[in-house]
Amino acid sequence: MHADLLAPYDALARRTRNLLSQLAALSEEQRRYQPAPDAWCLLQVAEHLAIIEETVTRGLERGLPAGRRRGLRDRLAHPLMLTVLRLPVRVKAPMPVLVPQGVHSLEQVRQRWSTVRAALAAFLADVAADALDEPVIVHPFAGPLGIRQTVSFLGSHFDHHLFQVDRIRDHRGFPDGGDEGGEAGV
Repeated sequence: MHADLLAPYDALARRTRNLLSQLAALSEEQRRYQPAPDAWCLLQVAEHLAIIEETVTRGLERGLPAGRRRGLRDRLAHPLMLTVLRLPVRVKAPMPVLVPQGVHSLEQVRQRWSTVRAALAAFLADVAADALDEPVIVHPFAGPLGIRQTVSFLGSHFDHHLFQVDRIRDHRGFPDGGDEGGEAGV
């Protein structure tokens, strides 16, 4: 894997392991707690993050639609998207396919993430140095992204959802119950 991708990829992997460890230390009731009827629970946040990586990885494997290049709008939209992701504001998923179903266990989410992470690592291992900035996928808001921007997006998107994790855990109705560790091992 190219050095420009290795550090952000490794950081994303560490944050994922950390989140999964935190979720494993909680009870099932805590993992499934929703602060409001239309709000996501912690498992849904984790599932959404895995769905995003699946969607991005499939997009990388398919490649960019022929003839799609970055325009001025795209060059402006990418930094704007990254700025929004750094803020603790709620952003609606741009496509229904990215919305988690909330029916999976922590182990199922962990397995899903492990599978997609292996596919992402395999793809990134084959990226040539001269192709790091060539458009490879199309983000629904930011337009075409190069592989370097794509990995950066995954990290920023992950961090954005950590605000959501904190909001859920800090909600006044979040169940007590100590750290029961409903599922072992990460």
